Amino acid sequence: MGEGLSNKQIAFQLSITEGTVKTHVINVYGKLQVNKRVQAINKAKELQLLN
Repeated sequence: MGEGLSNKQIAFQLSITEGTVKTHVINVYGKLQVNKRVQAINKAKELQLLN
């Protein structure tokens, strides 16, 4: 997600379904207390989880 990949691209790279990626993305949003991909990336960078 931090590399700007779509759910479909992430699913392809990990050989999992797009639905599985979506479920995990929603879980990440919850843990970071955000509701958008850009917010999640910014929050993760703020928390030094991403470079």
